[in-house]
Amino acid sequence: MNLQQRPFPTPGYHIEALDGELLLFNPASDQILQTNQSGALVWQLCDGRRTVADITAVLAAAYPAAAAAITADVPDILAAFASHGAIRWQ
Repeated sequence: MNLQQRPFPTPGYHIEALDGELLLFNPASDQILQTNQSGALVWQLCDGRRTVADITAVLAAAYPAAAAAITADVPDILAAFASHGAIRWQ
C-alpha cells in the first residue's frame, strides 16, 4: 500500500453502533462491514486530507505502547474498507 495515498469515505457510508458492535453501513446499497474500535478510529481519520502515513502517525502518537501494532494494522484496516467499497483513494 502506498503510504502517501489519501483515503476518504465513499458517500453514504457511516459508522453505527448496534447491540455493542460497530458497523460501517451504507443504507443505499445495504452494504455492512463490521469493525472494532480501532477500525472506527481509522475511519474517523479518513478525510481525504490525511495520508495513510498521517493516520498511522496520529494513532501511534495517541497510543505509543501500541505503535508497532498500529503501523501494521492501519494498512490492513484500510485495505478491508477499500475492498468493501467503504473508502476511495486520492
